[in-house]
Amino acid sequence: MSSVRSLLFALVALLCLSQRAQAYVDLAPTLAKIINDASSISLVEVERFDHDKGIVILKNLRDFKGQSKPGPIKHLVAPFQSTMAVPRQIREWAEPGARAVVFATPGTVLVCIGKGWYQVQSSLDGWWKLGPIRPDLPLGYYGPVSRLCDAVELMLAGKTAIITTMPHGADEGASFDVALNRGNLPGLVTVQRIRANLHMPAVVMAVSANPAFLVGQGSASGEQIPSLIEKLKSPDATIRAEVADDLRGLGPKAAAAVVELRRLLDDPAVLVRMSAAAALLNIAPADARSLDVLARGLAAAEASVRRHAAQAAGCAGAAAAPLAAKLVGLLTDADELTRFAALQAIATLGPDAAVARDAVVKLLDDPAMVSDAADALGRMGPAARPAQKRLAELLKAEPIALRWTAVRAMSQIGGEDAAPAVDFMIGQLTSPSEVDGYNMMLYIGLLGPVARPALPALENVRIKNRPLRLMAMWTIEPEVRFPWISSDPAIAMMREAEFQRFIFEAFLHELGDSLKPASAALARKIIDGTAGDVPTYGYHLMARYPDDAAPILVAGLSDKDFAQRERAVVALGYMGTAAAKAKARVAQALVSAPTEQEQRLIKWCLREIGG
Repeated sequence: MSSVRSLLFALVALLCLSQRAQAYVDLAPTLAKIINDASSISLVEVERFDHDKGIVILKNLRDFKGQSKPGPIKHLVAPFQSTMAVPRQIREWAEPGARAVVFATPGTVLVCIGKGWYQVQSSLDGWWKLGPIRPDLPLGYYGPVSRLCDAVELMLAGKTAIITTMPHGADEGASFDVALNRGNLPGLVTVQRIRANLHMPAVVMAVSANPAFLVGQGSASGEQIPSLIEKLKSPDATIRAEVADDLRGLGPKAAAAVVELRRLLDDPAVLVRMSAAAALLNIAPADARSLDVLARGLAAAEASVRRHAAQAAGCAGAAAAPLAAKLVGLLTDADELTRFAALQAIATLGPDAAVARDAVVKLLDDPAMVSDAADALGRMGPAARPAQKRLAELLKAEPIALRWTAVRAMSQIGGEDAAPAVDFMIGQLTSPSEVDGYNMMLYIGLLGPVARPALPALENVRIKNRPLRLMAMWTIEPEVRFPWISSDPAIAMMREAEFQRFIFEAFLHELGDSLKPASAALARKIIDGTAGDVPTYGYHLMARYPDDAAPILVAGLSDKDFAQRERAVVALGYMGTAAAKAKARVAQALVSAPTEQEQRLIKWCLREIGG
């Protein structure tokens, strides 16, 4: 009976800890939660935008739920800090005729402008004032406003809709997408398709990796390609452009659409031409005509054409790298939105647009562009290291949001010159907010050993997601610390928890080779029996660097100690096909295995590695 009670206690403790470990990314609301919480939902259109005063006047077009108040809707979209400009996403969207979906409660309104959201709060003077930033909301919906309208209608009618969201799950690294502000860079973040209805769970963590809701990655599937090609012939230019963007997301798999997309390079609608060019450069990167269409668009006399061409160049990916110099030229364009579109494209291209570094550094002196310029430098990674000292100056900026922007950029660039960002975070680790605490673990993870001075503060910091802290500490000392080896029994219980696996795989995906030294170190610990109960993702790490781990494990196959031989065989088996080079040595071990038990284990290993 006592063992049963112990097991029940452990299960309850794990459940409670899992709930406590969730943070703002994990607890982002699903579209169902947003709809259910709203007292009214409306489709609105921009009637007027005054950039200097930071105001947007909206008019209601139709109500989906409840009834909106009559008269214009007035949003004050300048941040509370007067030294900061209207957020770039709002400036790009808020031109007369642009549409959005408004989800209103008595005191708060969430506004979906498609691939972005903003929040406003009520005030006594009738103006809705810009509230806290909500980088988590694209995890609930991320896509065209028109498709959101369709989804809202279906869901309110009790039906299921297929929607697109930024992913929250393994390999996709939603935590990093949110913390690094990638939702502001259409064309960079991937999307996934989700079944959405009003009865789905309220938080994205319970949905995104759940096969009951997850349809697949991308805004469309390969099976849809024939119907998408047909839709490219639609008389509606917006539909043609959106479908071209869907095909872009499919990459080379959409080769069957190349002929029809090339036809659209002569489309009368500039948005369609540019969307088709971006799609072609993702599907067939060597398509010279598509590159020429974008180049001519960047040099067009009309500002709107230059702007659409710049946006498409960012979405075109690495194939658009030859256009980087032209994008630099647009950073001083007379049209403000064109300048922002060029900077956004440079940020999206990242290392492929490193030639723009010096021009982007100059924009750190422009209050309207400083945040986006810092993000663009961060996206360039190590190529932007000469800019680190200039970015460090922003750590003393008056708006706290700008200081965090600098930290975000410096963490992605890395190097010893990122030390001021580490010092700043050490000061913030004493009592961080939930959002800042979560994000800092990712920033420190990106910096790795450079963040070593933060270790004492990390030992004592209190954040909801305890495994995230251990992951950050591991990146600082990858050969020493392993997050599942902990004196905290609750951490050990969570080693195979789904959310911890997501965290690890996101780190492995984002950090490149930073964790490479841990592969050989883990193999040595497995052989000598000090690795603890290695979770599945530990073996995934060794499978990523098999040339480092496998030789150490192979050497253990001939050890006199059965326990060491057993550990070596099990580890190679869990590495799967990544350990295929070891097949001959494993087969030799089978021949010399002294017992039937060991022979069975080795045969299992051979099957797993492809023998």
